[in-house]
Amino acid sequence: MNKPAYVPSHGIRRIPHLQNFLPEFRIRPNKNGVQAVLGWGLRPTANKAREFAAAQNLPFIALEDGFLRSPGLGVAGWPPFSLVVDDLGIYYDTTRPSRLEALVLAADQMPSETLADAEKAVDLIVAHGLSKYNHAPDFSWDLFQAGHSGTACVPAGTHATRGDAVVGCVPQARTRQFEASNLSAAESQTDRPSEKKVVLVIDQTYGDMAVKFGRADEQTFVRMFQTALAENPDAEIWVKTHPDVLSGKKRGYLTDLPQTENVRLLAADVNPLSLLAQADKVYCVTSQMGFEALLLGKPVAVFGLPWYAGWGVTDDRHAGVKTLRQQSRRAPRSLMQLFAAAYLQYSRYINPNTGGAGDIFDVVDYLAAARRRNEKLRGNLYCVGMSLWKRAVMKPFFNVPACRLHFVSSLKKLREMPLPADARLLVWGYGRRELLDFAAERGLPVLHMEDGFIRSVGLGSNLVPPLSLVCDDMGIYFSAEKPSRLEHILQNHLFTGQDFQTASLLQTALTEAGISKYNVGGGALAIPPDAGRVLLVPGQVEDDASIRHGSPEIRKNLDLLKKVRGLNPDAYIIYKPHPDVVSGNRTGHIAPEEAARYADQTVTECDITTCLQHAHEVHTLTSLSGFEALLRGKTVHCYGLPFYAGWGLTHDHLPIPRRTRKLALWQLVAGTLVYYPDYVCPETRRPVDAQTAVDILRRQKAQRQGGASLKKSFAAKQWGKLKQLRVLIK
Repeated sequence: MNKPAYVPSHGIRRIPHLQNFLPEFRIRPNKNGVQAVLGWGLRPTANKAREFAAAQNLPFIALEDGFLRSPGLGVAGWPPFSLVVDDLGIYYDTTRPSRLEALVLAADQMPSETLADAEKAVDLIVAHGLSKYNHAPDFSWDLFQAGHSGTACVPAGTHATRGDAVVGCVPQARTRQFEASNLSAAESQTDRPSEKKVVLVIDQTYGDMAVKFGRADEQTFVRMFQTALAENPDAEIWVKTHPDVLSGKKRGYLTDLPQTENVRLLAADVNPLSLLAQADKVYCVTSQMGFEALLLGKPVAVFGLPWYAGWGVTDDRHAGVKTLRQQSRRAPRSLMQLFAAAYLQYSRYINPNTGGAGDIFDVVDYLAAARRRNEKLRGNLYCVGMSLWKRAVMKPFFNVPACRLHFVSSLKKLREMPLPADARLLVWGYGRRELLDFAAERGLPVLHMEDGFIRSVGLGSNLVPPLSLVCDDMGIYFSAEKPSRLEHILQNHLFTGQDFQTASLLQTALTEAGISKYNVGGGALAIPPDAGRVLLVPGQVEDDASIRHGSPEIRKNLDLLKKVRGLNPDAYIIYKPHPDVVSGNRTGHIAPEEAARYADQTVTECDITTCLQHAHEVHTLTSLSGFEALLRGKTVHCYGLPFYAGWGLTHDHLPIPRRTRKLALWQLVAGTLVYYPDYVCPETRRPVDAQTAVDILRRQKAQRQGGASLKKSFAAKQWGKLKQLRVLIK
C-alpha cells in the first residue's frame, strides 16, 4: 500500500513522472494525514520539510539526482531520468550513515546475477561515454594541439558566463584552452602530442553539498592540487572544472593556482569519460568523476570522503577513512559491488521513452542515442524559407543541448547575417539549388533533413506531422549520387548482439501491426485463385527527389510498368499508385486504360501492407515499399538505386559499386530504423526510440479504425496547419 507523502517543494512536484519514481508513496502538496515527508537532499530549501517531519515524528525521505541523470544540465532545465531515494541520510553525507552505505556494506551477499548486470552496465556506460550529464562534446587531441598560450583569469568570488574562454586563474602562468570534439571514452591514449604523463585534478562547484558533507573545504582543494604537483613533477597537471561553472551558474574552488609551466586549465565543457580516458592518474575531493575514473581503470587519489572512498578501490588521503573503518562503516568491497549498489540498487529509473518505471538499461540506451543526436546536431543550424507549419514540426527534433536552430525568412537575409564558425545550413530534402550554391560559396557544411521511414497515420501532403525525421551530414538517403550517412552506417557500423535483438523486435512489431510509412487506406484485396506469381509494382511521385537522384534510367510509373511486364509476361501484376498521387497532391497519375495494358489490377484505396501480403515479389524504382517488402520476407527487384539496394538482399538491375558489404536483414533494419532517424512523440514532443514510435502508430491506427483517409478537403488541411501553429506558439 502506498503511503501519503508530503512534498512541499514545487520544484520536486514538477519533476516529470515523479510518481513512477516513487510508487510506494502518494504525492501530496499538503500536510494532512501524511505518513512521510520528502525533500531534496541537504539543500537549505529542504530544512522546513525536515523540521516538519521531526516535529510530527515522521520519516524524512531524501531525494537526489541519480548518477545517470539526463542528456543536459539540470540547471538548463533538463529533467532527470534517475533519482536516488534515501530513508537514512543521503549518499554524499558521510557524517552519518546512508542507505547507499548500507547497500554497499551488504554487497558481499550480492547475487551473482546482480553483479553480471553491473558488468554489462559498466561496459555500456564506458562504450558510450555516459555520465551524469551528457551534453558535452568528446575530448579532441587536434584542438588540444592547436592550444593557446597566455594567462586567463576569473577572479575568486565570481563565475564565468557561457562563452567565456577560460574558467579559473593561473596568474602569470602559461595555460592552454581546451575544446572538445570526437574521441570516444573507450579509445586509447595513443597519438598524444607529448610523452608526458597526464594527471587530472578535478575541481568542484563552490559550496557544493558533497564537499561540505564529504568533510572537505577550500584548503582540501589546495592540498590536493599541491600534492598532485609534488607527486608528479614531470607530468602535465590538467585542472578540470564542473559543467555548472562553465554554464555560468556557479563557480569553482581552484580559481587561484600557483605559477607553473606544467599546469593546463581545462576551459571548455568536455565529456567526462572522454577526458578521463586521457589521464594516467586522477586526483579528486568528492567528485563523482573520481568513481567514473575507476570504471575506466584509472588510479584515483581521493582527498575528501565521497561515498566510494574507504572501500579499498581508491587511494584515500583523508584521515576520516580510518575512523569510518573503525566504526565498521567501511570494509573491503570490489568495484563491481560498489557500482551495483549505487547504480542498480540505490538509483531508480524511468523509461525515458514512455515515462513509466524503467531500469538502468532503458536509460543507458536512451542516453547513448541522445549523445549521438547531440553530436550530429551540435552548433548553429540555419534553415531558410521554412513555412511556419514545418517549423512547428521540426523544432522538437532539434531540441538537444548543443543545437541552436535559427529560422531565416530568405536567402537574402542570411547573406546579410554574420555567421559563427560552427554554422551549418539545414535544408529540406536535397535542397534548393540557390541554397546549395550559397553553402558552397561560403564553405558552409550542409545538413539534409527528410521524413523518416516510420512516419505517421496520414500523408505529409495532407499536413499530418511526422513522428520521425532523418538529418544527414553527408548527403541524403534517397540520393545515390554520393554516399549518405545511412550508407556510411550500413557500410561501416559494427552491429552488436543488442542491435540484433532491437532490430528483430522492430521487424516483428512492424509486420504484426501492419505499420508502413503513411498507414493510409484500408480494405481487402481480391486476387484470382489461379493468378500464379503475383508481382506488386508500387507507383511513386514522378517529380520526387528520390526519382531524380536515385533512378537514372526509369523515371515514369508507366515506363516501370512496361519494363516489369516485359520481363515477366506471365505474372499477375498489381499496380498500386502512390497515396500522394491518389490524393491529388502530387504528380505521377497513369490513366486507367494505360495501366490496364500492363497491370492485371490497379488498387488505390487498399493499404500497402495488404498488397504486400498477397505479393510474391515487389518490383520498384526506389520506393520505400521495397524495404517494407524485405521486412516481410518478399523478393524485391530494384530498377533504381534505393538505400536498401546493393547489400545482397535485393535483385538489382543497376550496379552500385560503392556498396561492397553484404548485410543480414537485421543489420539493414538496425541501420535504417535505429541509428539513422530520430523519433519524437507527438504528445510530449520529446525524443523516443523506434519501438515507442511503432507503439504510437499502432495506437493511432487503432483509433482511426484501419488507417487514415487519402484525401482531405482544403478546410481540413488548413485546420491541421492551425493545430501545428498552436503547438509552435506554445
